Amino acid sequence: MTPFSRLSLLLIGFAALLPLAACSKAGDAPAATPKVLAPVADGASLTPPAKRPEAPRWTLTTPDKKPVSLIDFKGKVIVLNFWATWCPPCRAELPGFAAVQKAYAGKGVQFLGISVDTVTDGDVAGVAPLAKNAGITYPVLLATGPVVSQYGAFASAEGRRLFDGTQLLVPVTFFIDAQGRIAEVVVDSLEEGELKARIDALLKEAGK
Repeated sequence: MTPFSRLSLLLIGFAALLPLAACSKAGDAPAATPKVLAPVADGASLTPPAKRPEAPRWTLTTPDKKPVSLIDFKGKVIVLNFWATWCPPCRAELPGFAAVQKAYAGKGVQFLGISVDTVTDGDVAGVAPLAKNAGITYPVLLATGPVVSQYGAFASAEGRRLFDGTQLLVPVTFFIDAQGRIAEVVVDSLEEGELKARIDALLKEAGK
């Protein structure tokens, strides 16, 4: 995995598992040392249910202007992935997300993508084609500043840096339990096995 960042209206960065360097339009700069993900075979990295904050509700639109709300998927385990067209690690992980979504079809799991190209100088017109080419069949929405800020507050509270007022990091994935609470935040690209381990732990909790 290669960390990636881009400087525009916001300074965009990507935090990886290993302390590698990031690059930006303004020139090379060292990336912040990221946290190492905990093992998840037994759900060890998930926040205990009693301490999980409720996921902020939102209604966003797809590139073809169809509204989608988080509440539409009430009762399901949700994998909410923030990404951007200009982010190589984001693009690289999308086919895996598509494959895992299909593997869990009908099992009470919903994947959702949110492109942050709308709040950066990204290629908004390229969002839908990129998702289609990656095999994405789940909803992909366009981010708004308030949604990024709301979810960033939870990421920052857990020591992750999705959005702290000046810096936005992608890819970042929120795992939301069947009760609508944020169980884990991962600021990193994820392999299929890592996705499945977290999903299985949340499904087991929900008795599914």
